[in-house]
Amino acid sequence: MYTLNMAMSDRERWEILLRTSNIVGGRNRVAIISRLFFKEEVLSFNQLKKDLAVSSMSLSRDLKLLEEMNILKRSVVEDRPLKVTYMLTAEGRDLFSVFSQLEIWGQKYLKNKN
Repeated sequence: MYTLNMAMSDRERWEILLRTSNIVGGRNRVAIISRLFFKEEVLSFNQLKKDLAVSSMSLSRDLKLLEEMNILKRSVVEDRPLKVTYMLTAEGRDLFSVFSQLEIWGQKYLKNKN
């Protein structure tokens, strides 16, 4: 279990928080990670596009960023037609505890707000 490093300066902690929020920021990235986590399987680009109802360009951009950050792994299946699939890495699965805490906070404080 990882705990906060209290020896870090406020600036170092702030920079890590900003970098983390840049990775998971945005509705599509949260939805992609959540969908892959709940399905507990490999999903194709087309299935993600259908499930999330997003444009191909937007989905491609977010998948590429998540892949670069090692949150998910992209695989190409050499079938005809070519099929691209995605699955969470260990780092991606670790993010789910963050999402769970955000959900708990939202249930507590946003329950009666629109």
